[in-house]
Amino acid sequence: MKKGIVLLVMMCAVGLKGQAQIYGYDQAIKLPTADLYDMSMMNAYANALRETAGTRMQAYRMYCDYAITALSEKQWNSAVYYVDKALDTGYYSGDLYWIRGFANEQMGNLKQAKKDYKEGKKLGSEGAEQALEQLKERMKRK
Repeated sequence: MKKGIVLLVMMCAVGLKGQAQIYGYDQAIKLPTADLYDMSMMNAYANALRETAGTRMQAYRMYCDYAITALSEKQWNSAVYYVDKALDTGYYSGDLYWIRGFANEQMGNLKQAKKDYKEGKKLGSEGAEQALEQLKERMKRK
């Protein structure tokens, strides 16, 4: 997000290369302006946004793969860490919350697991929905 803002500010600064004149009194006042329909600037901005989204999607997929690997190797802390990193990209899925909930449940963080399962269920994860029901039963027995 910060890169996008910096890029936008830079593009605005570059766009101020033109000048407009305000006539009135004895002299003209020159003010910097930008051509609002400068297609090259608009295309550059659109390309920058696409690149940023593509980079975030690649990072999301990479962190999802790492989280699944950590889960299969029973590295619960790592699984939670990589799910958090995947969610930081701005992309998400219900199954990510199921993975984090399962890892939290295995570490004994039942309240956090329940919260993750609920979010996963809300996003359509069947695994999270089933795990939530099982966790509720488990918590009732205690």
